[in-house]
Amino acid sequence: MTRRPYRSIAFIVAGLALFLAANPAYAQGLATLDAILQAHHAWPVPPSSDIITGTSAKTGKSADFKITATNLEETIIESGDQKQVTTAKGIVFKDEGQKVQYSPVPSGFGQLDMTGVFFVAQLSRRAVQVDPPQKTTVQGAPGYRIRVSQERSQVHFGLSRVTDVCDLLVTEAGLLVGVSRLFYDDQPFRYTQTFVFGEYRETNKVLLPYQIQVLVKGRLTETIQISSYEFDVPTPTTLFEPRRSK
Repeated sequence: MTRRPYRSIAFIVAGLALFLAANPAYAQGLATLDAILQAHHAWPVPPSSDIITGTSAKTGKSADFKITATNLEETIIESGDQKQVTTAKGIVFKDEGQKVQYSPVPSGFGQLDMTGVFFVAQLSRRAVQVDPPQKTTVQGAPGYRIRVSQERSQVHFGLSRVTDVCDLLVTEAGLLVGVSRLFYDDQPFRYTQTFVFGEYRETNKVLLPYQIQVLVKGRLTETIQISSYEFDVPTPTTLFEPRRSK
């Protein structure tokens, strides 16, 4: 069974228009996100799903890589023999076919960060707070840091409240080159996770990255070389359920 939106598109658009009319600050923020999407020649209507395939290199070892992501904030990351699923409720588990291992903490809202332009397209359809761009240096050149937040949070380890806040890093031309989050800012074990996007190419008229670098605490932990993109691919509900439950 293919996943379908809970409400009609017309209903959502009408509700969003009323919300923006009553909240001009949000409207200004969404205009910033739209400017990033325009720099990428992105879709007039965001796709409902995104499949990215390629190869992943960690500690000198290479493996096939695939991420399936949806506009409902669901993801499946497959690398080598590993398969990690994150549901719309932020539940994270690894499914090995016979054994399912659940993460002790929720996702921290970052499951779409790796998808880059697809992620920004989804943000542009949400009621998000977008702070004014702050000048910074992005990959050695002048650029901007744009903070995006939503009014939701999760409690991790029973002691740390994680809020949905991320930073978009863009060039002066508006090209997205990074998505970064700070986790556990109230704890000694705080850390940042950043996805750095590069090697942009035009794909079906949209500028998309063909390299993703994963940085944790500023250190490179993984490099993904992308070979293909697919959008609006059907994503059955069963994809995001443990296989042993079938």
